[in-house]
Amino acid sequence: MSQHIMNRYTARERQVLDLTGQGLTSSEIAATLGASELTIRKHRSNIMRKAGLTSTAQLIAYARGVTAPQLPPPPLAWDVLGPREAEVVRYVAAGLTSKEIARLIDISPRTVQKHRERAGEKLGVHTLQEIIIRAQSSPDVRSANQLGPSPGEGGSTPNCDSVCRA
Repeated sequence: MSQHIMNRYTARERQVLDLTGQGLTSSEIAATLGASELTIRKHRSNIMRKAGLTSTAQLIAYARGVTAPQLPPPPLAWDVLGPREAEVVRYVAAGLTSKEIARLIDISPRTVQKHRERAGEKLGVHTLQEIIIRAQSSPDVRSANQLGPSPGEGGSTPNCDSVCRA
């Protein structure tokens, strides 16, 4: 990552960003750095403000792009997911919130949550960070502006810029 981009963060924020990119939760980061969880949440909030991010999902996706994991996690087993679950997971991995995904694919935010929950159960992942990290390690995940149904799923989904920012 560019030194210019990393210079906007304090040393502690860079540590928090790196550990977030490795998939640690706020409480795990707090234990690792010997700080309170509230302090870590404040650092994450500062990072989000400086990077122009608005959700935890965006922060995790951003952190994964800024920092490289030490060992890549195993890719997701996409074949166990239904087409809509896979589509929702790809959007989550791109950093979209449930509300943004719901607007984009014309379903309710609660339905998006249920797709996320079922996908997590099927994939054996338990947190948003795990879903994002595992999904981003898969070659099937594309950028947010190119997302839509996977090849063979058919249909036409508008890109995020045309719906999410409305």
